[in-house]
Order: sequence, then C-alpha cells, then structure tokens
Amino acid sequence: MDYVRWLRRETPFGFCASDHIAFVYPRRNKQTESAKCPDTNALITRLVYTGPEPNYREQAVSKKGPRMPRSRRRVRRRGLRCENLEQRRLLVASVIEHDGIGHIFWDSVAQVERFDIDTEQWLSPISLQDAPGQLPTTGHVDGDGIYVAYDKSVYRYDLDGRNSTHLINTQQAVRAVHTDGNILIVNHSAGLYTKATSIDKTTFTVIDTIDDYLDTIYGSSISATHNRIFGRTGGIGPSDISYLDYSDDGKFGTNGDSPYHGDYPGGSKTWVFPDEHAVVDDSGTVYSTDSLTRLNSFGTGIDAIDFWEDNVPLVLSGQKITAFSNALLPTGSKTLSYEPDFFFVNDTNVLTFEFSVSSNHGFEVDRFSISELSPASPGNEVDPVGLPFTPDKIELASDGTVLIFSQAHRSLFRWDPISESYTDSIALVGVPEYMAYSATNNAAYLAYQSGLIRQIRFDDDSPEETPFVTLPSSPLGLATAGEYLFAVDPSGAWVSHYTYSADGTLIDDKDWNRSSREFVWSEPNRKIYHFRDGTSPNDLHSEVIELDGSIGAQSETPLHGGPFQYPIRVAPDGSIVVLGSGAIFNAETLNQLPYSLSNQISDAAWIDGQLVTLRNVAGVSELQKWALLTYANVEKIQSDQQGHALLAVREDRLLSISTDESGIPIFQIYDSDLLPASVIDDGQVLPRVIWEPPENIYYGDSLTENQLNANSEVAGEFTYSPELGSVLTAGIGQQLSVVFKPHDTEMYRTVRMSVSIDVIGLDYGDAPVGSVSGFASDYPTLAADDGARHGIGDLYLGESVDADLNGFTDTWANGDALDDGVSLLTSIIALPDHPSSSSLNIVASDAGVVDAWLDMNRDGDWNDEGEQILVNFQVAAGPQVATFDLPAGTVAGSTALRVRLSSAGNLQPTGFANDGEVEDYRILIQDPTEEFVLDASLIASNIGINRVGDVLQFSSEDTVLASVPAWVFSIVDVDGTERDDVFEVETDAEGEIVVRGDGGEGYDTLVVSGTGALLNLHSLPAGELTGIEQIDIRGTGSNLLNLSVEAVKSVTDDANLLTVIHDGHDEVVFGDGWTVQPPTMIGEATHHVLTGDNGAELRISNPDVLTNPLNAFDVNRSGGVSALDALLIINWLNIARDNFSDKSLGSSANDMYLDTSKDLVVSALDAMRVINQLAVQRQAGEEVFETESPPQTSLGAGVERNGWTTIGSPALGVTRASATTVWSSPRVSRVDDALSDENLLRDLHLLF
Repeated sequence: MDYVRWLRRETPFGFCASDHIAFVYPRRNKQTESAKCPDTNALITRLVYTGPEPNYREQAVSKKGPRMPRSRRRVRRRGLRCENLEQRRLLVASVIEHDGIGHIFWDSVAQVERFDIDTEQWLSPISLQDAPGQLPTTGHVDGDGIYVAYDKSVYRYDLDGRNSTHLINTQQAVRAVHTDGNILIVNHSAGLYTKATSIDKTTFTVIDTIDDYLDTIYGSSISATHNRIFGRTGGIGPSDISYLDYSDDGKFGTNGDSPYHGDYPGGSKTWVFPDEHAVVDDSGTVYSTDSLTRLNSFGTGIDAIDFWEDNVPLVLSGQKITAFSNALLPTGSKTLSYEPDFFFVNDTNVLTFEFSVSSNHGFEVDRFSISELSPASPGNEVDPVGLPFTPDKIELASDGTVLIFSQAHRSLFRWDPISESYTDSIALVGVPEYMAYSATNNAAYLAYQSGLIRQIRFDDDSPEETPFVTLPSSPLGLATAGEYLFAVDPSGAWVSHYTYSADGTLIDDKDWNRSSREFVWSEPNRKIYHFRDGTSPNDLHSEVIELDGSIGAQSETPLHGGPFQYPIRVAPDGSIVVLGSGAIFNAETLNQLPYSLSNQISDAAWIDGQLVTLRNVAGVSELQKWALLTYANVEKIQSDQQGHALLAVREDRLLSISTDESGIPIFQIYDSDLLPASVIDDGQVLPRVIWEPPENIYYGDSLTENQLNANSEVAGEFTYSPELGSVLTAGIGQQLSVVFKPHDTEMYRTVRMSVSIDVIGLDYGDAPVGSVSGFASDYPTLAADDGARHGIGDLYLGESVDADLNGFTDTWANGDALDDGVSLLTSIIALPDHPSSSSLNIVASDAGVVDAWLDMNRDGDWNDEGEQILVNFQVAAGPQVATFDLPAGTVAGSTALRVRLSSAGNLQPTGFANDGEVEDYRILIQDPTEEFVLDASLIASNIGINRVGDVLQFSSEDTVLASVPAWVFSIVDVDGTERDDVFEVETDAEGEIVVRGDGGEGYDTLVVSGTGALLNLHSLPAGELTGIEQIDIRGTGSNLLNLSVEAVKSVTDDANLLTVIHDGHDEVVFGDGWTVQPPTMIGEATHHVLTGDNGAELRISNPDVLTNPLNAFDVNRSGGVSALDALLIINWLNIARDNFSDKSLGSSANDMYLDTSKDLVVSALDAMRVINQLAVQRQAGEEVFETESPPQTSLGAGVERNGWTTIGSPALGVTRASATTVWSSPRVSRVDDALSDENLLRDLHLLF
C-alpha cells in the first residue's frame, strides 16, 4: 500500500504503479475517471472531489486503483498523464504571443514550448539553461530576451534560452513581468499592496520601486503608449479596475483606480487592446486606457481573448468562441465540444489548444476557419394560427399592424387589424427578456439576459435581428422614447438608466436610479413614467428625455406610498396617468386627482378621447368605458374569455386581446361605443394601392413618374409629397408619401401610404473655366461637359465628402469646401532640360484606387501625353505618400490638379464613377531661381537632404518626397509634425543649402550629417528657425556651429533650453554672455551647462567631459584665467598623488574643470598649459585679469577651418527666403597657435 497526500484546491495530482505520477485536473461534477499508464499498463482511477476544501491528511490508495480528490483551476486542463516523477508536470505558467510565435511557459520544468502561429507548426522548445532549481511561475518574451520569474527570483535569458542573468529577488511572489523598450517592470503585488519594481534592461540595475496601499494590480497588462500598467484590485470590496503609471525613464507615478469603485462586475485579469485605446477585464467590461471610464462590454465573461488582424476581437468563454465587431457587438460564434485552454488566431484560422497527455508538446491543436464564426441564426419560424400562448408584449407598428412578442416561442408575431389575421412572423435568435418598439425608427428592440440588445428594422427588405448595443449588465427594463432607446440595468449605484440614439450611440447614462416592471413613454410630455420597485414605500416617478436624448429632470409624487399598482398607462394627450389601482394622477405634476376609477384594472387605452379599461373578475373579463371629469363607469361589456391587453389601433378603434379556454389568443376590435367593429368603416372599403419602393436616384435628379408611380384599380386622385419634379436632398431612406382619394368616397376610404427612396449624393470637381484660368479650354467640371462625378458612399478623400448638384467652376478650385484629402508635400518645379519629382499626401477613408492628372502645359485640360501622374495607384485607409515625376519642359505657372479616388480605378479625368470622390486643386508649378525655396511638409518624424549624383533628394524616412538637380536646390522650408522630428542635412554636396522652418510640437533635432558645414545661428534672422530642442553636428568630418544667447532663445521658440552635441573634430563658437555652470549627468551622459545673461541655457555633450567648454584654461569657471587655475590643478595632483581620469574625477573635482589638454587625464601638463597661456598673454602685451576671458570657443583637435558649407536652420511654414548671412570664420585662440610652436613649448621659462 502506498500513500499520497490529499492536496489543496488548485493542486493537480495523480498516481500509478512503478513510481509514476499522473497529474490530473479538476471538474465541476463528481465523477470517476480511469486511464492506463503507458509504461506499466496499470489502471489509474481518479475521483473528482466537489465538497468543502479538505485539510491535509493521509489517505491510503491501492497501486491498482488509487482514488484521489481534485479541484477546478481557473485555467482548465483535462486528460490523465503518466510520467516519471522527475519529468515535467505540464502546468502552464504563462502563454505569451510575440512576433507571431506563441510561447508557453511550463511551471513544472524550465522549458518554453513554441508554436508558429502563421505556419501552424510546433517549433523546437527552448530549454532555460542554468535555471536556479525552482520552477517558473510566470514569463515574458520580447525582442531582447526571455524573462522568467521563479517564485520571487527573476532571470533574463537570451532568445535561445542561454546566458541566464539574475535580475532581482523580490520579497513577494512575482505576479507578472512586463517590458516597455528598455524598461522591465516586475509586478510582485501582495495582499492589499501594489508592489512593483522597474529595472533597466541594458544595465540590469533597479530604477524604481513602489509599495502602495489598496489599488493593487493583480492580473496585470501593460499599455506602452500610455506608460501604464492595468490590473484588478484584490482582497478589498468593492472590486475595481486599477492602474500604475510610470515615466519614460521607468519612475513610478500615480497608482489609482477607476471612477466607479465597484459599479461594474469584478474581475481578476486584464488585457489591453492592440491599438491600446481600451483595456478589458475578464468580466467582459471594457474601459478607456486614458481615463478608465467604461466604454462598453462584451456581455460575457472572458477566459482568453485575441484579435484577428489586430482589429476583430475573438473571445473564449467556456466552450464558445465569439467574434465581435468594432462596436463590440457579437457577429458570430462557434461552440466547441471541449473547453480550450487558450487559443491563437492567424489570417485564416482560429487555433485552439487543449491539454493532452498524448501530445508531444502537451496540447492538442485544433483549428477552424474564421469564416465559421458565422452570425447567429434565428430559430425556426412558428405558425401562430391556433397556437396557445400568452403575449408578453404588444405594440402598434407604424404600418398599422400589431406586433406580438412571444418569449416562449422566440417569435415576433404580426397581426393585421385590416384583414384580422396573422401576417409574416419573425423568428428570434434567442429568448429575449424585454421587447420595445419605436414607431419613429420603425424598429423593434430585444434585450437579452447577456446585456446584448438586438434590433429589427422593419424598413429593411428582409427584417431580421442584428446586434445593436450591449449593456454593462443584464437588462432590467426596455422602452423607447421617440427615436431613442431607453434601457435599464443594475450597474452603478442602485440601477442605471441609459439612452441610445438610432445608430446605437450611447447618449446618456444615470445611476442612483430606480427599477420598475414597466417604463412608459409619453410623447407630448417627453417623459418616461415608472415605479421604484424594491424601495419601500413605492412611488410613481417620471424623468424627462430631452430632445437631444439626454436624461433630464426627475420627479416623483408627494405621496411616497399609496395606490401604486401596475399597469402604468398615460393618456395620448399627456394629461393623466392611470394606475392599476384605479388611481389617477396629473401627468405633469404627479399630484393625485380627487377622482379615481371605482375598481382595479388590468389594462387601459383611449379611443375618441375616452378611457376604456380591462379587468378580470370571477372568471370573466370586462371592458369598461369611463366618463370624463368624474370618471363614472358609463359602459361595460363582459366576456367569458380571459382578458389580456388593450391597444388602440386607430383613434376610434380598440383592439382587445384575450385567450380562450385553450389558451389561444382571441382578437376583437371595438368601436368607441364598445360595439364589435372593423378597422374599415362600415359601408366603406379600403382600396388597394400598390406602390413599389422606387430605384435609387442621384442627387440633382428630379422626381419623375418612375418614382411617383403608385396605382390602384379604384379610380381616384394621387397627391404626392414631395411633388413631381422636386429635387430631393442627398440621403438614405427618404420618405415619399401619397394620399389616394377615391372618386367614390361613399364606397371607398382615403388611403395614405409612403415608401422610402435613397438619394445618392454626387461629388463633382471645381476646376475653373478658361475665362478665369486664362487657358485655351475649360476644364471638364460641369455635368454638361461630362465632368468627373462620383456616387457618395463610405469611400472618400479626407475627412468627409458632400453632395453637389453640379460642378462648381471656381477661380482657385476652392468651390468644394470639403476638398481636404490631398496635400502637396513639396514644391513642384519646372525645368526646361531636366526632369524632377514631387509628392502628394493622400488621405483615404478606405482602401481604393487613385488616378490623378496635372495640366503640365496649362492648356485647360488633362488630355495631353504624360499629364496623368498617377495611374491605378493603390491606397489604404489613412494617409499615404504618392510620388510623381515631371518631365523636362513642364510649363511653370498656375495650373490645375485633379485627383479621383474609386474602388474600380482606371478612370479618366471625366465621367461617372460609382463611388469615391473627385478633388480639384489650383497649384503652382515653380520656375526655380537662384534663391529658389522648396516648401515641404513632414509626413514622418525624420527628414533628410542628401545628394545622389547630380540630384539632390528631399526624403522623409525612406520616402523620397522631391528630387531636383543640385544647382536649383538652395533653400528648403520644412513643416514639422507634433511628434519628435529629426531634420538631417548632408553637407557633402557642392553649393549652399539652407533649411528653415518650425519644428512644431515634440522634441525636434537638427542633425548635420556631412562635413565642412558652417551652421551660423548667430546671424540667422529671428524666426527663421524655431521649435528646435537639439542640434547634433557630429557628421563624417569637421563642422562648425556659431551660437549666441539671442540665437538660443530664437531657435527654441523662447523655450530657452538647447542641447548641442558635437565631437572632437567639431567647433562651437558660443559668443558672449555665457556663464559656465557645474557639469551635470543627464541620463547616462555628462553634459556641460551654460547659462546666458538673458535666461537661455545650453547643454553641451562632447567627449571633453573634464574640460571647460568656453575656455579650457578657466579651471574654476571664474570667467577668466589666472595663476589660481594652475595652482588648483597642482593642489589636486598633490592630494591624489596620481593622475585623475574621467571616471575618478567626476565626484572629487568639486565642480572644477581640471583637464586643460582634453586628454581625459589630469596631469602636470594641464597646469603647465595654464601657466603657458598666462605667459603668452603677457608676451603679447596683454594684461591678465581674473575676469578676462579668451574667445568663448569649444574647439576640437585638428579642425579644418577652410571650405565651410553654410546651412541655415529648419523652419516650418516659411514661404519666402530671407537674405542668407555669410558666416565669418571662427576666432582662433592664440593659445593653440602658441602650443603648436615647438620652440615655444621648449622654452621652459615660459612654463614656470
């Protein structure tokens, strides 16, 4: 007999003979499962334990038939595995997807399984070498390495599992590991405390730690865009979603939670969406990553989530995988025969992973096509004729039919009062909890227990359920308020009320609200009326729904207890509210009237302005009519059927619905005298009018008999609205109505009906005519000229598109205010003997094809050879760059550009296209002069100017925006972006190039990447270069930068802080007015700090970290050179008795610059150079004062001062070039001249 320990919950265990362990996993129901060990063929039996968690105790088991308890883990596993005691237990610590590879970390062996998601193949596993003897508890993978937590210890490995590096031991078990660039964040929260540590991934040093109370981050995820960790609080109520901020350098900031504090369902794990705009927890609630305000809900719990094409959410919940739209509405699902442990998705398939003892990698992989996530389908249609059922809700549709909701039969039945028979029924997808109908929208809404609300739009050709919105929780009520949907759920404090627009947009939500079995809308009062169920005493409440759909003022009766019984019915004119108790209230003030009905009622309706009620008494139903003012019972009729509901189907007709003894609904129509009647007036027949919905028309087309073609076999007159010849505005679903008045009015009734028509807008161009342009021809713009025109839809250029009746020939092609999808990124240049190129930025709403033409010879058309500059150019949604060529001989001057976007492509500059947009622009083809200015706009954060042969190219990252012969390229105006921009100029080219502009927002850098450049900011006119935060002149050779205190303020746009980077070959001339401050560490680099007398500040980064950047001989930063500077060096040498290096000097030099020779070593030579400088100054007849300063120049060794290339500075939006100041040669220190004289250096009397 062997013994096994009865393990705690969430611990897998199994046993078989021959010293093998089988690890088994929990299930909800108690059952016995058996398997055989593959090595011994011994029977292994497991008993699932579902009772209270046991204490530790010993239990004897037989080797042939051990029995053991097991429990349920959050991550489900199944199957029985028999392995040697020293082999892995096959428990998963983490599942990470990185770079298309799924990484599965076992928590029973130091090994990572890998799965290629695109090829759907297992890769060889990675063994984590030199593991510390513990088992992994969580892991993470990024492009730099593998990070594994072994309980409280964190290690880093190369991507092949080699070269382990211990990073840290925490005091608590590590919950998760996250990375963001060079920052590693270890989440080791415990109890009620948020505990996290940030580590520099390059140096493996700790950056910061946090130990904060309450807002813990269990089940954490990361948004690198927002520098924020998300999680869920634990161990405290109410549960909430929480966050921890960190800075770009890894310092922790705010630790907080959402503004709701438990209003929404709790959770234990979080996931950040791929675009990082939202975070979701495993309750399915979606929050904004910016504010943690609730955005939406999936309406289901989440076991795992992935995103198809980084856009479509796929959610695993138990055995079901559901696809959702961008609005988080379910679009389709697939229920599996098993519960996957996790899943991945590639371009075509969903890949599910189920734990398996027989798989070499521990999991069986199953796959199914994305296309199998088909939309939910409705049930079978039910025939209501002769069907026993009780209607759950009845509504009068806008076409006069009665909608009857049956929850039991998952159907929406329709009954026609005219024919007094059922018409087509609509089978429902599921079993809704509530149904509501909007006559304004002609749509029914169905609320399901999951919180999903579906809609049925009866104007559709085949009305069926489609997802509309999802509530945060299960619905508690549903109604419509005109065009708005009103919904209730238990979220928030007490319950919450919501309003939604017809397109599903959430308009308003208010918690601290009331629940009620009924919510009744009054159009005249614009109020919802309801009770406050669950609160004692009960009361009648109302709340205003404003015209914009927002929830307005709320009110209640002054009674607070009394005759509050269902139903709640409001008079059509909004005058009174009648309750089931018979009590009557003023609908505006909610004051109870002195009059009431003499009995309780089951339902109420109004016909011809009189109140009719229904009640059931002693097995009979009774209709009662009540007199106005005193509400005396003036009429009643009885029936032996069970009365159910009343509905006014016309002002003078009342429908009563009851059920017979078999439970089958019976429909009876009464007139205002409570006599059986028909909807059709006695003696009159409703003539049949046929009017088929017309075909779509285009904006600008007038209504003809092709659209206004209603007909009837009965003679009469048709009056249409709008009338024949009318021109409708563009729009979908516009109403056409007709009144048919029969000639024989005694025999036939007047008929009113309507149909809808789609008026598709057309977009035209707006290029000018010849009389305006001065060209020989008119551009084909107007409809009469077969001008370019497009049917308006979802494909367009820029932000939107509007409808035009015709083209508009505008002088500057600005007739269409929404021509905003195309912009010129660089100037267009015309050269008689040389080709050139330029580029457009094209913004499209969706994928399509662009054709474009440029009138290069300025003759008023786009028909000449070479004028089509883009042919079937493929574009995607968003911005993209299109580069085009201009041949030699293009004519300079103002001309016209036409750009057409469509889905078909291959367009001409004229004619019709089914979709897309046309945009015309008046542009200038420039004739370059000696001072030619090239205008350019950034499309990315890096730009460059370089030379390729005899051509200069202006590029943004890898995209060439313009290319012209080098001799015409003199000045460039650059428009920056709101991001961190880099302006790079190669100065190896011949000739002078000036770059001007405004860096804009962000941290912007000007880079000189060539050699021989002279960058003279001192002489640059104010405003020519602004918005620059950093200048880097480290190129391929020697470059010179000329500065001043005024230039720094101008270049930085009065931000007053400029960083300059140069190397030993470069020279910086600072000008006057600077004071040297102690050096400082910024990041990991030493920076010299200079402050100007006007508040400007310079930060200098160069190799000479121990040398004064203004004057190498000014050791104590006094502003002059004296014997004290030499003595300070000698004194420090005597103290140190050794040479100082840059590493040892930083903390011991007391903010002095001791290295005058720029060799990063402090020696006697440095003191000798100071003494020599003093001697040189005296030999030249100069007096030496403490305050005298040599030229303020930072000069690298071996700087060539001849052949400087002048460059200006990047400036944004400048359209004219100002005079370029020629930079003067830099002043050269006589000290360096003297030190270059070997005879002078040998003259020892000059040194002492």
